[in-house]
Amino acid sequence: MESSANTQFDYAITGTTFIQALAETFTVGVAGKLSQVGFQVYHNTNATGALIFQILSTSGGNPNPDSIAPLFQTTVPLASTPTTANPEVPFTLVDVSAAGIIVTPGQVLTIALKNPTGSASSASPP
Repeated sequence: MESSANTQFDYAITGTTFIQALAETFTVGVAGKLSQVGFQVYHNTNATGALIFQILSTSGGNPNPDSIAPLFQTTVPLASTPTTANPEVPFTLVDVSAAGIIVTPGQVLTIALKNPTGSASSASPP
């Protein structure tokens, strides 16, 4: 399925010692099976570990990464993400087709990132 959500989701992953979750909703534009999600993420050179990537349903149109069971979850190693913070950060792509998520236009879902061994910091959109 190809759909354009046009949401800004670019985060820098830093090396502190607490868990932080970041989430953003997106509205589905095309009916079908959700096959891939792309987001912009980068990390500093001292960061280690991995990100937990989730797709969640919403509650009242709002993301709630701590209380809703994920529709999909996988681990994204930090080593697979770039270490640059320039405005042209490439998209990290995640294949979500195994989850068999069937979507309809207007449906609101959540993309969430968690770093269980560090923190994630929001970056301002370019």
